[in-house]
Amino acid sequence: MRKALIGKAVAALLLIGGIMPAGAWDRGDTEIFAVVPYLPGNVPVSIEGLTVGPDGTVYTPSFGFNSEGEVKKQPPHLFSFRPDGSVLYDKALVNPAPSPQPSPHLLGLVYQSSSKTLLICDLAQGIVWQANPATGKATVFMDTGLGGGSGLNALTFDKAGNVYVSDSFQGVIWRTGPTGGAPTVFVDSQTLSPEAANGVILVPPFGANGVEFDNKFTAMYVANTAYHSIVKVPVTLNHDGSVSLAGTATVLTTGVNAPDGIAVDRRDNLWVVANQQDEVDVIDPNADRPIGRDAAESHRSARRFQRDREGWDDQRTAVSGEPGIQRRRAIPACLQYSALPALRRSAGARDRLAVDAPGQALHDRQDPGRNPSADG
Repeated sequence: MRKALIGKAVAALLLIGGIMPAGAWDRGDTEIFAVVPYLPGNVPVSIEGLTVGPDGTVYTPSFGFNSEGEVKKQPPHLFSFRPDGSVLYDKALVNPAPSPQPSPHLLGLVYQSSSKTLLICDLAQGIVWQANPATGKATVFMDTGLGGGSGLNALTFDKAGNVYVSDSFQGVIWRTGPTGGAPTVFVDSQTLSPEAANGVILVPPFGANGVEFDNKFTAMYVANTAYHSIVKVPVTLNHDGSVSLAGTATVLTTGVNAPDGIAVDRRDNLWVVANQQDEVDVIDPNADRPIGRDAAESHRSARRFQRDREGWDDQRTAVSGEPGIQRRRAIPACLQYSALPALRRSAGARDRLAVDAPGQALHDRQDPGRNPSADG
């Protein structure tokens, strides 16, 4: 099995527009952080979900596809990388119970400090798995009971440790407690649906996707990939650290090309991966004046991850010199600030992780036990 490679290729970051001086958004180059190991049998695999633990460990599960199609006949793997990009763990995820077993198609995940485990969305089964990164043991944390009709995609926490999970197929946000169990619907809105009409699914066919709260827990932000929009859900922070709905879900902004993962910095800016544009868009949700040329860009500035032959458009070559898989697009899918002053992101059509050059310390959304130093 090949080990992760630490690449030196970089992709230039170009400032497309914004309400702040150019220097404020200039965070340097983007370089390869790590290359995901092959699965057993020398099988390459893509990744999508990504999260960072309080100690800077980066976690990503296999997504179960490569250039030849679906990866079958073996369990998914959970990859753990040290802050320097070297492999810490590479474990197959297996439920010790006879069934169910994790499907190959794992998406978003979060680190739960209270249990020191990862909570991982299983797109194909409507299940959130609780996984030990050191052993690969995975047990059912939450099950919608809808099987493949429930496209669980991303997760976040409130201050009490309750878990909120986006469902891209049902167009809802589920909620369960800190120890899991049967979920209830927290948000159900047409603004989160992937449907243009009853039974008419848009492309990409994913509604509710990335989900995050602002720092004061007054709003939940959800990416709707199919509608190219960011949805704002007003919430209220309760005395026990939980949140309650405080209004109706509405579209905050549109024009982001297939928004996927969301990260929130300490200034409440939204950093959104534009899945079909190979860029990260930075959104000021409180902007009161246009910053673009049209309404679709009025709350958005963009920093494009420009691809070059040495970096994103290259042909993967292993240490032995064997040619790897030619991929034409990065299709970035997920991002998160780490406890270290850097932004890490995954590439859904690739097996690479990238890291922004260090800048100012930024917010790290974990659960209530997250590393407070990340707030700068």
